[in-house]
Amino acid sequence: MIPEGVYVVTSACASHTKIFNTTVGTFEYAYLSHLRYAIGIDQKENEFGRFLIATPEKALADLVHMKSKKLKDKDLLDDLIEARRMDEHLLKNLDKKLLIEIAENYRSKAVTNLVNVLGML
Repeated sequence: MIPEGVYVVTSACASHTKIFNTTVGTFEYAYLSHLRYAIGIDQKENEFGRFLIATPEKALADLVHMKSKKLKDKDLLDDLIEARRMDEHLLKNLDKKLLIEIAENYRSKAVTNLVNVLGML
C-alpha cells in the first residue's frame, strides 16, 4: 500500500513479540490477542505450500492499532497519506464492510476511529 521499500517488516502473530535483525532487514513479530489476530486473515497457497496473510483491511487495522493509536480524525488521515505515503485511492477502495467487521471484533478505539476517518474519504 506504500510506493517504496521498507526497512522493517512487521507481522502480527498470536505468539510473543520478537525482533530479528538480519542482513536483508529487520523482521518484527508483534503480538495480537487471538480475538484481534483471527479476523481478516486469508489462507493462500503457492508452490511452497499454504500460508496465512492479512487482507489489506486487516493489515491497515493492525498498523493503526500498533503505530498510530493516539491519532484522531484528520491527524490519522494525514499520518496515513502524508507520513506513511499510502495511496488515497487505495484507501478509498478498501472493503468498508470488512473493515467494520474487523473493527467490531478488534474492540479498539483506534480501529473504530480508522473506520470513521475512511468513511470521510
